[in-house]
Amino acid sequence: MALNENKIINRIDELFCDFDIDGVPGAAIAVIKDGNTVFKKGYGLANIETSQPFEVDTLFGICSITKQFTATCILLLEKDGRLSLDDSMSSLMPELAHLGDEITVGDLCRNTSGIRDYLGLASIAGYDWTGKLSKQAALKLIYDQQTLNFPRGERCYYSNSNFVILAQIIERLEDKPFGDVLRDRIFKPLGMNNSSLPVSTAKRPAETALAYIAGGEGSFQELTIDVPLSGEGGIVSTLDDLILWEKNFENNILNIVDFEQRLSHTIPLNDGTEVSYALGLGVSSMRGNFMQAHSGGLPGILSHRLRIPDQRLSVIGLFNRAPADMTGLTEKVAGFYLDEAGILQDSDPSTVELDNELIEAHLGSYFDPQSGMLFELCRGEENLSLKIMTTPRPLLPRSQTEWDETFKQNKGKPSVSLVGTLTQPCLQLALLTGYQANLAKLSSEIEDDNLEKYCGTYFSDELKASCHITVDDKSLNMCVKGEVGENSPVTLKSIGERLFINISATNFAQTVYFSEKDEQIPQLIISTERDNSLLFKQK
Repeated sequence: MALNENKIINRIDELFCDFDIDGVPGAAIAVIKDGNTVFKKGYGLANIETSQPFEVDTLFGICSITKQFTATCILLLEKDGRLSLDDSMSSLMPELAHLGDEITVGDLCRNTSGIRDYLGLASIAGYDWTGKLSKQAALKLIYDQQTLNFPRGERCYYSNSNFVILAQIIERLEDKPFGDVLRDRIFKPLGMNNSSLPVSTAKRPAETALAYIAGGEGSFQELTIDVPLSGEGGIVSTLDDLILWEKNFENNILNIVDFEQRLSHTIPLNDGTEVSYALGLGVSSMRGNFMQAHSGGLPGILSHRLRIPDQRLSVIGLFNRAPADMTGLTEKVAGFYLDEAGILQDSDPSTVELDNELIEAHLGSYFDPQSGMLFELCRGEENLSLKIMTTPRPLLPRSQTEWDETFKQNKGKPSVSLVGTLTQPCLQLALLTGYQANLAKLSSEIEDDNLEKYCGTYFSDELKASCHITVDDKSLNMCVKGEVGENSPVTLKSIGERLFINISATNFAQTVYFSEKDEQIPQLIISTERDNSLLFKQK
């Protein structure tokens, strides 16, 4: 079926009309179909102050899309016979031997190592994105971890630390900086002449698109971030260069045997649970077609890349503002091409008869004190959604009381099951990450009038950080000071008995849970989605 290109172009322009306004941060979109670039265009500004337009050759920090490049370097080293995905991490990184010999290079690539995310740890330890986080401080957060989120292979938790470690392994085996490895082994062979790996976000080229956060009444605030990104998210590239990367999936210019299949191949967890993360790539489906995809993001900088191999269709989206629905927008662009190709929407989930009264009773928040994870069952635009901390996961109904994450539909246990009653709501969770639990709904009627009992200073031996809890104007406030910085006091929101949440526009959402013993508060536990149960004891 011939594509109506003018119709598609008009639909894309309409979709991005809010980005194509004078004086606002923008976006750049590319579509590759059947090996050819069929659409590429920039919208809005890369730099508001200088009125620099966002164009297809604008330099841009692609953040976590970097991870698939890092995994590709690992496959190149495996091709050379210099390592294997089954090699133990400790044999290559003796500094991490205290975390065990079971973790492999493959576990790092697949986010199944259990190693905590260093950026989440930094946020817990006092870093708030306004100061500088040095490479030494970042590595120390990784090397000083005393415990894992979970035993190796038990779950799949996204962690930037895994790809920092992979970059360190690559540097040691190649005996050169990771940026030079990327240049020599990927960028040059593919002709990606405008791509590089600066030593930190603050050292990016001056013409790189700036980061912006939306303010009030259509205004945008520029953000300057100084973090030492490497294998987890440090590449600066352009839309034109990323098109060359995409074409490598068609032509395998790097000459890695079964390159695309290997990069997108998942391995089940220890208990056989299927996961949705491969080698630096997420996998899912769209309209019945297998899809590989990955997002990237720092405050004000967002990216998303997807590929549907069977349709030979790829979409790349770069955005220098937040919030922006990077995943939704790129998937809608892909949908325009699938529409023209006659590939229809997935079957209508509304054909499942739902128990709306039971659903209504189960809407709300659920907390797991063992992991510190907070979940919220809520209504999305079309179906239910499960928020993990603050990250929404769309759900599709399997039965009257069962829902699945999109890629998991009708595979294994349901992701979410309503197992409670109208008066005692309870969720049974079996998520793609391997997380499983039965959780009772938090009461919305709990009011804590004695906030003073939480006041004091709590200390984390692992993070070498102090957490100061104070009360001001009937609100509980938290300030953390550690080796990586000191954040400004934040107000905690009460969401349950001895349970609070800290939500920041530029930081990781955190739960703060105070344990109680003999009417005293001896400790608190802080968790993010990627870093579970960091203990602070009262001094």
